[in-house]
Amino acid sequence: MGVLTEAQRAQYERDGYLLASGLIPEDVAERAEAAMWRIMGMTPDEPETWDRKPEGVAGFQAARGLSVFNGLRDRD
Repeated sequence: MGVLTEAQRAQYERDGYLLASGLIPEDVAERAEAAMWRIMGMTPDEPETWDRKPEGVAGFQAARGLSVFNGLRDRD
């Protein structure tokens, strides 16, 4: 595994973040995305499902439209 290049370090210092393509294997990312939609009770191609509060979410912040899932146990 390589280290960051000088250009990547400079970009991080300038922008405060760095996108690292290929860091997570594609199959892992696909499973995690599917799990996210399932857990949230939403469907990626049905925008009308995106703004509803997921059932059983103790950490829902209505003012921010934010659902917090602490201690989640899901394989994916």
